[in-house]
Amino acid sequence: MTKDQAIQSFWSSFGLMAYEENSVPDNAEMPYITYEVSTASFEHELPVSASIWYRDTSWVAITNKAEQIAKRLYKLRGTALPIEDGRFRIYESDTPLFQRMADESDGIVKRIVINVMVEFFTNY
Repeated sequence: MTKDQAIQSFWSSFGLMAYEENSVPDNAEMPYITYEVSTASFEHELPVSASIWYRDTSWVAITNKAEQIAKRLYKLRGTALPIEDGRFRIYESDTPLFQRMADESDGIVKRIVINVMVEFFTNY
């Protein structure tokens, strides 16, 4: 599994469709997750973010999903997952783990931004 495939696999593991933030299809239906892809070589920590998107009048469902992700990040902290030619880990950032974002459209789109760190243990 390549670095970008590993990132896709992680964000897809929460029961929602996950898209690289610049590749969301026009016909994508909420809820879904968008995420950044940044990679580096051996032991460079990178701050990246993902967003959970729901169309709902309540924050309950999206907050529950954010908490599910937070629990997985906590459980994985320090665990290096296998990838092609090495390993990587993903863990909580020192910035807020997640935060609600205001909706500038109709008040029904809910978004929570998740801030994480990724670190790759590869030679490239």
